[in-house]
Amino acid sequence: VNSFGIEYSEALDIIGEGLVKAGYKSDIFLESVTEYSTFFGNAGFSFQEFANIINEGIDLGIYQDKLPDALKEFNISIREQTQASRDALENAFGRTFTDKLLTGIKDESISVKDALSLISKEAETIGINTQQASQLTADLFRGAGEDAGGALKIFEAVNAALEKQPAILTDIQKGQI
Repeated sequence: VNSFGIEYSEALDIIGEGLVKAGYKSDIFLESVTEYSTFFGNAGFSFQEFANIINEGIDLGIYQDKLPDALKEFNISIREQTQASRDALENAFGRTFTDKLLTGIKDESISVKDALSLISKEAETIGINTQQASQLTADLFRGAGEDAGGALKIFEAVNAALEKQPAILTDIQKGQI
């Protein structure tokens, strides 16, 4: 509620649907909501988008909470703007793209969510190679990114989660809620 600026009723509805969609891995869903809400709220995601990301990670078989953990690490990396993060971005996308992106993060004209989207789109547009993807994984998503399957898998999962429309629940899922 506090992390996303929403009402309790909306939060409970999203949590209820998220638990049902998570199925037998509902404990992972709840643990992720508890642990990562602040990071995702600060990064510019809505609570529904956050819930979708958690469940997309579960659906794709990404181990435990490694997808939200990788995005937390991305949030830290992109905000800290370490030399390693800058080098990884420049190696993959060039100095112009990197300068514009990091300046936008610094002056808050670009949210972390938007930065992730811009990086993902640029990676798809120019077609990054294995070395570039590995460097992005190591220096932006860190160890959690490796556990989640790498930068390209993370981009795929987040894009799928953000494009998802609210799913129509089955009768069984409605009953569970």
